[in-house]
Amino acid sequence: MDLNRGLYDQLIDEVLHERIDRLVSRRLQPETGLVDPAEIPERMGEAVGQWVQETLRSIRPEDRDEAASRISRALLDTLRVLHPDALEQNNELMSPVTRLSAVESLAPTDEPIKIQRPLTPLRDTVLMTNSRDQPSVGKEIEAEIDSADRIDLVLAFIRWTGIRQLIPNLRRHVEAGRPLRIITTTYTGSTELRALEALAELGAEVKVSYDTTVTRLHAKAWLFQRNSGFSTVYIGSSNLTFSAQVTGLEWNVRGAQRLNPDLVSAFERTFATYWADPHFEPFDPARFQRATAVASTDDAVLTPFEIDPYPFQRQMLERLRVERQKGHPHNLIAAATGTGKTVIAGLDYRQLRAELDRSRLLFVAHRTEILEQSRNTFRHILRDGAFGELWVGGQRPTHWEHVFASIQSISASDAAAIDPEQFDVVIVDEFH
Repeated sequence: MDLNRGLYDQLIDEVLHERIDRLVSRRLQPETGLVDPAEIPERMGEAVGQWVQETLRSIRPEDRDEAASRISRALLDTLRVLHPDALEQNNELMSPVTRLSAVESLAPTDEPIKIQRPLTPLRDTVLMTNSRDQPSVGKEIEAEIDSADRIDLVLAFIRWTGIRQLIPNLRRHVEAGRPLRIITTTYTGSTELRALEALAELGAEVKVSYDTTVTRLHAKAWLFQRNSGFSTVYIGSSNLTFSAQVTGLEWNVRGAQRLNPDLVSAFERTFATYWADPHFEPFDPARFQRATAVASTDDAVLTPFEIDPYPFQRQMLERLRVERQKGHPHNLIAAATGTGKTVIAGLDYRQLRAELDRSRLLFVAHRTEILEQSRNTFRHILRDGAFGELWVGGQRPTHWEHVFASIQSISASDAAAIDPEQFDVVIVDEFH
């Protein structure tokens, strides 16, 4: 198969070298370079591993056990010729090929005390989406706890519904003398005091960002560190809430140390940096209550949940898109009170924002309360707690990019004086 234009990162063997030689006739030019000696062990390991895989796959399943033993001996013999002391003398695989899956304590009756095991193999890196053909993220996290020597997690939001199922396992983890460290925030007031008190009570070390004005931390990640070398990490979109762990349409990558050691190392380094950062302070219930009380009265409060349209709202949004495609940019929505016209406007604007080169907004209404509520709705939909400026009751914008204005303020400043090119999207509430 010929090479096509694109990016590559592949060691050159004889087959690839021949394909490269044919590029000139197709007016293509290769870019090659020597491999850094520091990378050669890893890159050669990948290449040899691929050769072994392809060879064993080509052999009948009933003969693979013997073939694996022969390949093991042949490789080790070759490597010992190059460097006799690099490997132990007894590295040959056992025959038949066997694996170690756990080391378990014995009960007084000499029966093994089984260690809970996640359904996802410890050596696998997978994408988890809470789909029907996969275990839920929450169940897998619950199963990871029993075998971890240390657990570190950094989560923007932690709620009681997300941790109550994990409490027994986490308690056993801490009572066994194994560390549990948690970093979270008070941003938007979404983290619950009850949840953090329960975690602190069972012995977790908890640090909190008490800053409610910015979202400096939005990570969602777990590290299950194992001294055996089989650590695992979960990095993705799931906060510690019931919907995120069990039912939500979440995307999380579960990484394995055996396949992705650099990923686990990067997690450990970054977590250590956060843990030492004075911005994250020890959990104090009284201070937490004060911080979340401030967040609950802030206009910029966001819920941790996405706003999705109902089916009838989705139909309206689709009709708007169709009309614009027909060349009709000016449209009127007539809907009964309580049907969420502001939500429709916000969702429609979110789509326009993704499509337009520029999306400066003017939202017009006749009352201060409506403007404030509308701005908060847009903030929720856009996931931007600083979105929008008010132009009402003496308040005037400073950036003039996303303005929520009263009819009275516009009239007092002479609507005809507003530059027609200033705004790209104009939404008028109660157009009558």
